[in-house]
Amino acid sequence: DGRANMTVDFGFYKLSVGDLVFSDGNENGSYLAADDAVLPGAIVHLYSADGTTEIPVGTDGILGTSDDGAGGMPTNASGLYRFDGLPAGDYIVRVDAPIGTTSSTIDSFDQTDNDAPNTNTNHNDNGDGISSGTVSSAPVTLAAGSDVTRPNNTVTDSTGTTHNPTLDFGFIPAFSLGNRVWFDTNNNGILDAGEVGINGVALEVYEANASGNPTGSALGTATTHANTDLGGGNGYYLFNPLPAGNYVVVVTASNFSGVLNGYWSTGASRADNGGLSETDSADPDNDADASSAASSDDNGMHTTLTGFNGAALSKPVTLGPNPTEPVGETDLETSLLDADNQGQPNNRANMTVDFGFYT
Repeated sequence: DGRANMTVDFGFYKLSVGDLVFSDGNENGSYLAADDAVLPGAIVHLYSADGTTEIPVGTDGILGTSDDGAGGMPTNASGLYRFDGLPAGDYIVRVDAPIGTTSSTIDSFDQTDNDAPNTNTNHNDNGDGISSGTVSSAPVTLAAGSDVTRPNNTVTDSTGTTHNPTLDFGFIPAFSLGNRVWFDTNNNGILDAGEVGINGVALEVYEANASGNPTGSALGTATTHANTDLGGGNGYYLFNPLPAGNYVVVVTASNFSGVLNGYWSTGASRADNGGLSETDSADPDNDADASSAASSDDNGMHTTLTGFNGAALSKPVTLGPNPTEPVGETDLETSLLDADNQGQPNNRANMTVDFGFYT
């Protein structure tokens, strides 16, 4: 014992911080799985407390590995990110707002934690401000070991790790709505081979009231136009961006003294006694393309509704509140410059509200 020194010891620890990037469909500033959706593929960055020095964690999020570099890391399929292998200190987390979203929902769900993430509230939005660009947290202090003031931290003695899983970011999604007006020559509700779109048709979009009718002022106007890609067709329209909600698309009455003069909405017919009738249009929330032979999917009917007499209206179509719009549309305006040719990412775009006319 007199010739043995057993006092040269080495202690090690590491810290990590995460956690969730989500679509705040109900815009309440907090994540609830029943109401909201996770956002995979969002790019998250880690900075030192000065807000200008990016910590080069690389795409795996782990400091000290072979991929270390600036540029942040993507959230995984569950919308989660994690920066690992960190020393104690103050950090700022930043998220590039996913395309077509704004942040930071409402900052008042837990304003204390929003202003000072060390409050350690979980599943609330920590992004400061309302922006469609990069959104930042306030500085958060990472410290090793248990701390009664941070009850949501996870401390694992067997690995010497302390993880803070409370830096969450909520984003309000935007949506788009389209798609086609066409000559339904055989009046069957399907955009058959050889039938063509109609350019120059004026449309409006309105909020739908509880009865499914348009209410208030028009939220947007559009005119059908050509898909300018080689071989592209005619008759496309797009409303973009729109917040989550219930909408009615209107082919305005003025069209029937112009480009649609003499034309009838698909399904309209005259009875032997001279009366007019029209078969019920397809529900636009069925997410079916007019070009799909599996479904007659003209979505419009003429109306005598006050303020819209002579127009053709869709039934109400619901967008959102989360990214769950149809992803199987095939009749798209491919000349649109976004990656999905729909104005918004595929799961936030409904390109199935179509109108057929014949004479």
